[in-house]
Amino acid sequence: MQPKTHRYEVTAARDVDTDEIELNPTSESTRKRSYVRHGTFSNHGWGLELLSSFTTLLLFSGMVAIFCSMRNKPYREWPLSISINTIIAIMSTACTAAMMHNVSAFIGQLKWLHFRRSPQSVYDVERFDEASRGPLGAILLIYRLPWNLATLGAFITILRLGFSPLSQAVVSLEPKMVDVPSNDSTFGYAHAYDRNMTTGALSEIPPDTQMQSAILQGLYDISSIPVFNCGGACLWRDPYVSLGFKSTCKNVTMSTLETKHCIKPEGRPGMAYYPNCNFTTPGNITLTTQHVQTDSQTTFRINATRTQLDHPDNITTTLDDIVRIAVWRSGYDTSFNATDINITECAVGFTAYEYPRAEANGSTFSFGKVAEMDIKHANWSWENPMAQTPLTSNKTSSLPPFKISIVDIEALQAFFESTTFQSEFVSGSAKNNNPGLSAALDGNTNLTRAFDNMARGMTDYLRSGPNEKLAKGVLRENQIFVFIRCLDDSRHCEEARGAAVEIFGSCIIKLSA
Repeated sequence: MQPKTHRYEVTAARDVDTDEIELNPTSESTRKRSYVRHGTFSNHGWGLELLSSFTTLLLFSGMVAIFCSMRNKPYREWPLSISINTIIAIMSTACTAAMMHNVSAFIGQLKWLHFRRSPQSVYDVERFDEASRGPLGAILLIYRLPWNLATLGAFITILRLGFSPLSQAVVSLEPKMVDVPSNDSTFGYAHAYDRNMTTGALSEIPPDTQMQSAILQGLYDISSIPVFNCGGACLWRDPYVSLGFKSTCKNVTMSTLETKHCIKPEGRPGMAYYPNCNFTTPGNITLTTQHVQTDSQTTFRINATRTQLDHPDNITTTLDDIVRIAVWRSGYDTSFNATDINITECAVGFTAYEYPRAEANGSTFSFGKVAEMDIKHANWSWENPMAQTPLTSNKTSSLPPFKISIVDIEALQAFFESTTFQSEFVSGSAKNNNPGLSAALDGNTNLTRAFDNMARGMTDYLRSGPNEKLAKGVLRENQIFVFIRCLDDSRHCEEARGAAVEIFGSCIIKLSA
């Protein structure tokens, strides 16, 4: 059987698309009806992108607001229980996520602009898609395609890796010393030396035992504990002027030895030596020494005399010289003759000191550079001219008003002239009835330093004595402060600039897309 043959005939050409339209005339209108233009803010339009852009700007602005509001403030003012670094970490992470949603979408849209300009390789579609997904694709986009607006999105994709850690690095919590007002931070100063006492005869002058104790402690180099109140570390920034004492010493050996006058014992005309000799210092202080050949020799002698304060004009010029003290010190040879004689004369009187910037920390207390102030020309006068007590001064531009009781001055002078202070030590076989201060002021002692210590002790007593005034300072506490490095250190401003470039760069891409 032969296979069946088919006959092919020529037929008219036909447009399939046209036939389809003719067969289905409602298709075009159907397509037109199926296309719906969505609103800009709808879910199918740019609504989500605009929302993420707004969220990005809002979070970034919130971070800047936190930086500005907490800059250089104590961390205890932070109102939330979550730490500021944690809040910044959360906000920066959320800001990055919102920003990258936009950047990824915009890079995906910009690829169509890339193909619209000119024919491009199909592989460029893959490169744009990879760039919208992560930093590796962004790097490949930068190196493999000509730079365009999508390149900015690629850079943002790469730089956003450092956005969160750099945002947290902007905030620094550091300790800082702060001043806290405190009524318990005090030290004493005085503008008066007046125990408010009266007297009749000289023998009735009441002694100031605390002042006497301060004198002896200073001479024996016993450091007194500074009187102050402080509950930790304290500071007094203002300077304070206080009444005090000073001493000035000088070597008068040569001029005093020239006044030597020895007394020959009565009833012993054949004696070849003079056991007692008197010496007078330039300050009119008499020093008497004893000497017995091959037996004994005075090696220490201290004597004092008061300055006369009876005349009103005299007292104002001698306030810095109310007592003069002379000290004899010497060695002796095998025959007990005096050798290496040293005679020192010191003057003790009132002065004023300015104490700047006092500081205390625990048990230590110190001042800045203490300056002495002249009080002789402070316009002194008697408060009661008839009774000549007390002595007062008017306030000047640099000095406060002072008040000094003549009774207390006389009590101080009486102590220096008493046997408690005046003493003698005789080396050899002689009996020492009053060695007194010889142990404190022997030949190895620096007398200038010793009497300076004495004046300092007397001044400290005045500052904490019956006329004490309280200087109030501040308590220094170590508190944690918030420092914003971008605002406090220009080197860290690059971090904020990089963040701003990312934020505004994403906005530019959105607008262009």
